[in-house]
Amino acid sequence: MASTSLCSFCDVTIVNKQQIIENEYARVLLPLKPVTNTHILITPKRHVTYITELSSEEFISIQGLLKTMLDTFHDLFNTQGYHIMNNNDPLADQRIPHVHFHVFYRSENDISPFDILSKKAPRQELTNEDWYDLIKRIRASAQTNSKSQNRLQGTYFV
Repeated sequence: MASTSLCSFCDVTIVNKQQIIENEYARVLLPLKPVTNTHILITPKRHVTYITELSSEEFISIQGLLKTMLDTFHDLFNTQGYHIMNNNDPLADQRIPHVHFHVFYRSENDISPFDILSKKAPRQELTNEDWYDLIKRIRASAQTNSKSQNRLQGTYFV
């Protein structure tokens, strides 16, 4: 297991600001500079570098959060599908040595996050005010979806 001293996903200040929802083993974060309004990160709470180090409980927790966020983004942005991306190892462009999944929820006629990442389409930068408004809306919807579906036992909100 790698050192947690410089890990963004272990830094309490960063987590408290960016966290949308959590359960016993995992959490959902909104990046400070999301590629799209429907870009989130799902990460285990335990500091592990590689996907192969995740426990069964962590995988199940991540899956539950993924389902809750699918309903959340469907309610907010009418999304239908999603991409899940994991860069596992520096050779695969993993920049933060804490396993995490980039999730991009998609709706009809939206701009592909891969077009934005490859600079084929422009990236819309959010102002601080817009970012705070977005996370507030996502948190409220995620809380409603989690409670109504009772998917995540022991879910906590910030």
